[in-house]
Order: sequence, then C-alpha cells, then structure tokens
Amino acid sequence: MSQVKKETLDNAIRISKKFWDTGDADYLEARHKAMVDLAEEAFEDEYCWDAAAGLIDACIRLPRQAKNSVLDITKTELIYSVFKLFGVFIGTPTEAE
Repeated sequence: MSQVKKETLDNAIRISKKFWDTGDADYLEARHKAMVDLAEEAFEDEYCWDAAAGLIDACIRLPRQAKNSVLDITKTELIYSVFKLFGVFIGTPTEAE
C-alpha cells in the first residue's frame, strides 16, 4: 500500500477547487505542481500527475445531485475514499502503525 501525507492531498484538493470555482488560469501552474507532488508521493511516479488530477477533478466536478443520490459525504471525503480504493493510505507513517 502506498501512502500520501494528508497535507499533500489536501493542498492538491484546495488548489483544484479554487481553479474550478474561479476558472482562473493563474491557478494552473500551482495546480500542476501540486498534482506532480501528489503523484510522486502517492504513486511514486511524477508522470501519474494527470491521473491524480483526473481522480480529483471527477470528484470535484460531479453534479450536486449525484453527490446526494448515493452518498451523503463531502467532495473531499469522496476524494479520500477514491484514493483509498486505489490503495493509497492517507496520513503519516506513524498513523499507519
């Protein structure tokens, strides 16, 4: 099982939400860096950044109706669950013990 620091994942989520909320292209460079950092940590492959971004973006951009139809959780909780489904532990090594 791979792992990612919660702060790393939360940063990628935060920047992605800002980008999708505003559509401001100024967030793109920061978003790309956050996704590369996330991919290196979670998947040990910086080139998986686009897959990591796809997972996060899909969860963020789901219609509000879809969120309430199956699960009553926040989009951030949904992202955590998706990463766990892919075998990524979220937290620090001491939390895993």
